Amino acid sequence: MKSANGRKTTRSVYAILLHDPDFTPPFGIYVGCTHHRPFERYAEHKRGEGFSEVQKYHVRLLRELYEHLNPMKPAEAKEMEKTLCAALRSAGIGWVTMGSKRRASKEKKQ
Repeated sequence: MKSANGRKTTRSVYAILLHDPDFTPPFGIYVGCTHHRPFERYAEHKRGEGFSEVQKYHVRLLRELYEHLNPMKPAEAKEMEKTLCAALRSAGIGWVTMGSKRRASKEKKQ
């Protein structure tokens, strides 16, 4: 979907399983939103683009958490990113992080 000026108007949320054996809990989830397809954004993370913890600790995409949500409008995706992150934390996942470098924070229980 494109706007009148040709810009993409759709976004996707995605989730990546993280593993850091030096922390408890060792597994966590990164939630992001992108104008790319989730697998394309994940490939960028693996190449070293984006949040450094994803680059270091990525395991795989967690498609079952986001595929049914995509695509959506940009504002919806930003809100869904926050909602998904909050839902995972509420479910008892101890290490959940999200968003860009400016907003991301590692929330590991030690």
